[in-house]
This record gives sequence, structure tokens and C-alpha cells, in this order.
Amino acid sequence: NYSTVMPLVRYVTCIIQDQKGFMWFGTRDGLNKYDGYKITVYKNDATNVKSIGHNYIRSLFEDRKGRLWIGTEEGVNLYDRENDNFSTFKQDARSAGTNGNKVKAIYEDSGGRIWVGTGSGLNVLNPETKTFLRYTLSGGVGSEEDIEDIIEDKNGNIWLATWNAGLLSFH
Repeated sequence: NYSTVMPLVRYVTCIIQDQKGFMWFGTRDGLNKYDGYKITVYKNDATNVKSIGHNYIRSLFEDRKGRLWIGTEEGVNLYDRENDNFSTFKQDARSAGTNGNKVKAIYEDSGGRIWVGTGSGLNVLNPETKTFLRYTLSGGVGSEEDIEDIIEDKNGNIWLATWNAGLLSFH
């Protein structure tokens, strides 16, 4: 048995429950927060730089500090709980490749680095400087690789689920 809790939330692409208990639903048409009583929908507003950067939400991740990271079709967003708004991080289009801002995976490793998997490669985001460090994987794979998921094992190796190259380990 199942019930339709939120019939207006459609095309759900990702789900996370944060440390405060809120449920977050990424969709093709915005980010939805469910507090147990009502839904708040966040959408891009081109006139507001503090709105979410794009409506197509591809990934959600909460780091150890309780910060909510949102991967969209056009970059990474960081949710500011106190002000109920967003900061957007985008790569320079010249170095990112065609799909470099299509963020499919976000992960925080044991060292606190924020890894970002995109439609064209692997990056580490430095939130303080708002810059990305781009990684090329061994054999040249990764410069245009489609990264679907990221995780770290107990030995500190980063594992990548990719669209074209399968499973890769990054040391």
C-alpha cells in the first residue's frame, strides 16, 4: 500500500531528510521542502541572485555541518537556513566543458572536501573561494566523463559511478 502525500510534487529526481527532520524533494521544476505540515517550493527567480540557481534539481546532499547542497542543471547551490535563500556556485564555461555545470552528485569526504560530479567530469568545490578544482582521471578518462555518484571507502579512496566508463576508483 502507498498513499499520495503530495500530489502536486511531480517528477521527483532525488530525496533527502536533513538533520532537522525536514524532507527535501528535488524535482524537474524546483526544490520542495516538507516540514510535516506544508510544502515550501523554491524556484529560480532571474531577478533574485539569492534564489536557487535552476529549477531542475539533480542531487541533494547534507554535509557533516548540516549544510544542504543542491546539484542543479546549472551549478551547485548551498542553502542558507538562517536567511532561507541560496548561494550558487558555477564553473567557468571554458574549463567546465559542455555539461560541466550539470551537477549529478555531491559528496563530502573524510577530509571535508566537497566533491562534485557533473555531466563532464569530477571536481572539488572550495566554498570559501567559490572555485572548482577539476580532476582528470587516469588514462584521460574523466575530462568529459559523466559522473553519476561519488562515495569514499574506509581507506580514503574515492569511488565514482560513471555513465560511460563504469565504476572507477580515484586515489
